[in-house]
Amino acid sequence: MLWHHRLAHVSLKALEILPKVVADAPKMTGKCNCESCIKCKLTRKPFPPNTTSQATQPLQLVHSDICGPLETAIGGGQYIPLFIDHATRHMDEYILKYKLDALEKLKEWKALREEESGKQVKRFRTDGGGEYTSKKFAQYLKSEGILKETTTPYTPQSNGVVKWANRTIMERVRCMLDDAGLSKKYRSFAVSLAINLKNRTPTRSVVGKTPYEA
Repeated sequence: MLWHHRLAHVSLKALEILPKVVADAPKMTGKCNCESCIKCKLTRKPFPPNTTSQATQPLQLVHSDICGPLETAIGGGQYIPLFIDHATRHMDEYILKYKLDALEKLKEWKALREEESGKQVKRFRTDGGGEYTSKKFAQYLKSEGILKETTTPYTPQSNGVVKWANRTIMERVRCMLDDAGLSKKYRSFAVSLAINLKNRTPTRSVVGKTPYEA
């Protein structure tokens, strides 16, 4: 239970796998009776997998979505753009005051990850949100040779990777705030922590590594 709390209310399955992929992690078994998880996590059956979304190398396919607006938070950030690499499931986030800043953060994120990996973003998949469909946004992607993929309206399963990640992160955020007795104004800090820890704990989509290592 201590590690369950430390790792942002991660699942028991991930805790069992953790020693296999993270050096010096303790072996853990047992049951979880976490009241915050019971209160803050809702479940439904998963959508069927999308076989057209395969990527074997970093940055071949990037999923993105913007969470928000959040309640008034310390620092004034209300929107959280997420960038998820399909092959590694590594996730990055930024805290924004305005949705219109999403393009500049994409440029910042792209420069960082391409320089780091030596690879280039090939496909960029989002929903039809206005921040992603502007003429300026389309011109930038075209100038960089990036194929823009827009998912079908009102079908979140067609952008399932980022929608599922969004849900997972916000579940953990609610659990952490509830468990710590903190108000929603700390939500942006909790989001950053939850994503940092999610990158360093096992996921079913990547075998034998954490997203951070992959």
